[in-house]
Amino acid sequence: MGVHRRHDRRDRRPPRRRVDSGAALGVQAAAAGLATAVGSALGGVIAGVAGYLPTFSLGAGLVFVGLAGVLVGQ
Repeated sequence: MGVHRRHDRRDRRPPRRRVDSGAALGVQAAAAGLATAVGSALGGVIAGVAGYLPTFSLGAGLVFVGLAGVLVGQ
């Protein structure tokens, strides 16, 4: 008399795929760069409306730097 192990659904599931950590880090870096660019743009617009034109131009410069970082990161 042999003892047979009963198979359940867990035995038939395909193995989980692991996400490539390099790709995940690239996506996170791009998202962080985009968030920084958007935040800089909003800060620049608010400062420009308040009448601080040097701060507005600085915010616009940060936006371009952030967008360039996102493009380079891809």
